[in-house]
Amino acid sequence: MDPILSWRAMEQITEQGLKVEKPNLQFLGFKKVMCADKERYRVFLNDGITGNSFAMLAPELNHLITNNILTMYSIIQINRYGLSEAKKGDEIINVMVILDLKIQRPGREVPGEINFASE
Repeated sequence: MDPILSWRAMEQITEQGLKVEKPNLQFLGFKKVMCADKERYRVFLNDGITGNSFAMLAPELNHLITNNILTMYSIIQINRYGLSEAKKGDEIINVMVILDLKIQRPGREVPGEINFASE
């Protein structure tokens, strides 16, 4: 059975600060950033309706990017995450810090971005 994305999970987590249990999300890319002299990865995630880049990999998961394990379009299950507040202009947003994840389906097996909003 194919993994199903957790619709609106990104909005619930980053905008409303709600706890979503083991959401399934699609990985759509990353940007390397330096935080306190440590290499970190900001990731762009999609829940099928909403996508945003208010998520970071915990440093111990960096190998998923550097070893090309987590690839474009992969479907992942976030097993454990924390929230950290950050300012975006005048508003406070929640940034998801991914502590543990499971790749449900590698990107090479997914034909592209999943977008239920356009269907």
